Amino acid sequence: MANQVIYYKKSPLFVGSCGTYRLKTVEKLPTHRPRGRLDFQLIYIASGKGEFYFHGKKEIVNAGNMVIYRPKEEQRYYYYGVDQTEVYWVHFTGNNVTNILRQHGISDDMHIIYTGTSLEYKRIFTSIINELRFCKSEYEELCVYYLMELLILTHRLSSEKPRNTSFNISEISRAIGYENPLYFSRIFKKQSGLSPSEYRKKYQIIM
Repeated sequence: MANQVIYYKKSPLFVGSCGTYRLKTVEKLPTHRPRGRLDFQLIYIASGKGEFYFHGKKEIVNAGNMVIYRPKEEQRYYYYGVDQTEVYWVHFTGNNVTNILRQHGISDDMHIIYTGTSLEYKRIFTSIINELRFCKSEYEELCVYYLMELLILTHRLSSEKPRNTSFNISEISRAIGYENPLYFSRIFKKQSGLSPSEYRKKYQIIM
């Protein structure tokens, strides 16, 4: 844990945890953190809906949206079994998160991000979950790569007109702490079986 603390303090972006909930038999799943968390949280409503409170005001967030919480912000939300809700979430931090979010269309006052539903989101979240579960070599860097992919994809699909972002492989490798993009590409291929360019082409991710 000490090594992780040192890592994310000097890194622009660091993924702490990731998971999923699928409500089938649970009647109600409440979450209330009056003082929030010390990191950022991104929640994807894959199906059903959630009941969220922002500044004391209730909002129903349906499938096809994501919710963003920032450090030390009160978190209060509820999922109900009757809605058959399925959600994915990721916690992340770093020393440049706010700027990275802004670059991907997530302003400082935004809480709800319309993204539409996509199997690509599930694939990305599942990839992060698996990396954190098995903790193979360089898994931290791959988790950040997948999170960057998620931000790029949501920005692309939530924009009125699809467009390329300014991020290329070299910029992504620098964002996660690798000055040498070739070294990062070797690590990525070792873990995923594909180079970043092959991975992007296979899943049609625009960067």
